Amino acid sequence: MAFLQHILKLQLLAAWKWLSTRHQKNPDSQGDQPSEVTPDEYLPGFEEVAAFISTEDERGMYRRFRRLAARNLLYMQSEVASLEHKLHRIGQGDRCKIDTPEGVNAFQCAIDWDSLRRLEPTDDEARERLALIMDIRKLMREYRSYSVFS
Repeated sequence: MAFLQHILKLQLLAAWKWLSTRHQKNPDSQGDQPSEVTPDEYLPGFEEVAAFISTEDERGMYRRFRRLAARNLLYMQSEVASLEHKLHRIGQGDRCKIDTPEGVNAFQCAIDWDSLRRLEPTDDEARERLALIMDIRKLMREYRSYSVFS
């Protein structure tokens, strides 16, 4: 870790020397008032690197973590598929018992959201179905927001 910090510091100092001959926008100023930015103005580390990056728009480079993002999306897809399969199995089980007395609640839950919410406190199967639906809803929201912006 110390070696990486040393390398980063050397790179920053070289960049500062190059920049010291040029006037840059001060990242703390409200306007585009040119000022000379020196490494002594900032705390070494993230603050110093951020000051350097912010001096010119074209210098901003950030790692996108594309491989990790793709892998995470694949995990999320797999998780959504698993929850989808569980919901399908619940539906198949309900279909098998729909003509039985205990199937009345299952049928009501399958066709009416209010029935599902009403039966949830007293019916274990309704509670399981509702919890699964809420898990799917939360994960789908996360998946959609993540996949759009990554």
